[in-house]
Amino acid sequence: MPVEKNQKLTLIDFPEAGVNTNLDPAQKIEGETTITVSCESPTCSNKISWVVEQAGKDADSLPDDAYRILILEAFGGQKAVFCSWDCMRRAMKSYVAPLSPREQAEIEKNNEAVEEKKKAAVNLAAAVVHNPEAVSQPDGFSGETTTNE
Repeated sequence: MPVEKNQKLTLIDFPEAGVNTNLDPAQKIEGETTITVSCESPTCSNKISWVVEQAGKDADSLPDDAYRILILEAFGGQKAVFCSWDCMRRAMKSYVAPLSPREQAEIEKNNEAVEEKKKAAVNLAAAVVHNPEAVSQPDGFSGETTTNE
């Protein structure tokens, strides 16, 4: 998965940790949300992580690579995440655009027609094997002669 979000809660000043699950409203809770982005380029294994709460308090805690993250979204809602322009460019060299439903239907129709032609050829070959004289006709080039009597 290209983007992961992990959340961790730490109870501060909690007496007898893990015993009482009903928290008093005065209890202080501190959360930590870590975002990890993995590049989807086949030639890259870069991962960029940061803690959201720290980045909200201090922008310098955000890694420099986080500013270079690019998200490519296709028409159908599919998304691809890249760590840089260079990785996206390399991945786009082998990109194949998805087909529309109309294009897919046309391809399936053509495939069915090809399958029917293959079946007809197989049936013809089977007929020739069973009755070779049915197809043997003089063509004028093989030395065979026709007689019109």
